[in-house]
Amino acid sequence: MLMRRIPSLFIAGTLSLLAAASVIGAGNGPDSDTAPEKSVPATQSSEPNPFAGNPAAAAAGRQLFLQTGCYNCHGADAKGGGIAPDLTASKLDAQQMFKTIHDGRTGTLMPSWGKQLDAEQIWKIVTYLRSVKHDG
Repeated sequence: MLMRRIPSLFIAGTLSLLAAASVIGAGNGPDSDTAPEKSVPATQSSEPNPFAGNPAAAAAGRQLFLQTGCYNCHGADAKGGGIAPDLTASKLDAQQMFKTIHDGRTGTLMPSWGKQLDAEQIWKIVTYLRSVKHDG
């Protein structure tokens, strides 16, 4: 009887952990109503990348890419991880990449990072992705 319940208990436990993690990560704590959001003006994604071609910004962007867990879906070198696309072959321009990171992509697993990352951090990630992009 216990052996039949183990898979159910495992699934229930996993779902509970995921639910708790989403609440913690979503900023639903007691002071979330007073914490300022890292909002980006709608025009931010239409402006040129202020860090384009900057190797130090690309290195910082790689660190942010790894720290935020982007590699879980896109792979450690942004070449795809089986879940999400190879970003080194992306056809998106810098502004489209910014908008995708900031807003997420509806209908996909790509979440919005606009509340967790400010514009400077997103542009550094874009700079990193553009630095590893291969043409062709």
